[in-house]
Amino acid sequence: METLRLNQAGFVTHFLVSGPVLSDVQAMDEKGSNKDQLALESELRSKIITNKDSLSSEKVLLGKLSEIGTPWEYYYSHDNYFIDKSTFYPLLKKVEMLAFTCLFVEEECTIDAVLWSFGAFEVFVNGEKQAKNLRPVYKPINRCDFPLYLKSGRNEIIIRFQNLGVRDTRNIIGLQLQNANHVWVLLSEEEKVKPLLEAQEFLDGCILKKGFLQLPKLSMKRTSKDCAESNTSLVSPKVTLRYDNGSPDFFAQSTRYENLDITGETDIKIKESISNFTVSVELEDTKLSRKFELVERILPNYVDQDVNGKEYVIREISKVGAIPRGSVDRFSMYNLLARRARNEVQINEEEEILNDLKHMENRRDCSDFVFAAYMRFYRLYEVSEAIKKRTKEVVLNYRYWMNEEGTDVCAFGVKITLYCFISVPLWLESCIQRIIL
Repeated sequence: METLRLNQAGFVTHFLVSGPVLSDVQAMDEKGSNKDQLALESELRSKIITNKDSLSSEKVLLGKLSEIGTPWEYYYSHDNYFIDKSTFYPLLKKVEMLAFTCLFVEEECTIDAVLWSFGAFEVFVNGEKQAKNLRPVYKPINRCDFPLYLKSGRNEIIIRFQNLGVRDTRNIIGLQLQNANHVWVLLSEEEKVKPLLEAQEFLDGCILKKGFLQLPKLSMKRTSKDCAESNTSLVSPKVTLRYDNGSPDFFAQSTRYENLDITGETDIKIKESISNFTVSVELEDTKLSRKFELVERILPNYVDQDVNGKEYVIREISKVGAIPRGSVDRFSMYNLLARRARNEVQINEEEEILNDLKHMENRRDCSDFVFAAYMRFYRLYEVSEAIKKRTKEVVLNYRYWMNEEGTDVCAFGVKITLYCFISVPLWLESCIQRIIL
């Protein structure tokens, strides 16, 4: 039986996780019901959260689908006290996630527990709900103190998590037990879990020092997939180093990463041009990874005093095809403006304009920034009749302020939005009138 301890602060750090699963959030019926951005989002959070009295009684197993439709996976994040599945949501989404762990005590007891979370949660212990907080927040993090009753022996705990995905959303769960030196963490399926724990120990033992990556020996062995069942052999799992050159260009993402097989290596010099990289251990059905950052290599890009600063900035922006917005989307207007300023007309310019107009129509987060840039482009340069028609559709249906109809993730309270839509109303009005007329 593989037993594990809580960390030095009393946090449970060994979980199986299923999700997150995303679903669309329907717009509210009320027209302009909230003049305050945070109040609107708080109302949306309250509307999407559901309460459950029980969960599926099916046994939690690695790789098996949970009741939310995604497989249970071992969660690893180096030195993190929390389960952290935070990410950026450009469009409103409902987020659902499950976390499983098993606590072992020799005698029944009640422990002072704390559940840290930005989202709504319900804590089920051996199938019975023992704690809940159905009021998610954007920030700061919620702390929920509750008595955790544990019977003698195994205690299976499932945490059901829900949240509203809006911009930079923190999908975080932390389970902390106080005065719990007598509590052990016990994960089932020892044969499957043991290689994961060994891979975690290996990754935790990697040290970055003066530009060199020092790796411990990986003693774990696994059966090679390439061998026939009658002639199996044990081999070390593959260890991969993935360089990230940090390219800001959406169209250069296919060449952004370089993968190196470093299986068996113990000392590696990191490329001088690299400030971010990842080390991964590939197991039969999964992969554990740890990210590294060389902060001292992230420096300002200084230029000679005789260089025209404005021209330099425009030239650098023009070199980028488009700015990534996640892994599959992009914004192009800033780069199109920079190229036009240098008298460089892009061949697929109309395609990129239509793509940005689509994001404005969807009211994607930060589309207000693109909107302001596009108004400048529309005012300075000629566009086709098809673009004019599409622009009119988008501009007349855009949401310019929080008390207008609609619910979306645009952060109207930030300075740049205020500047775009309040400080320059006459300039903006003249652009829109030109579009309409």
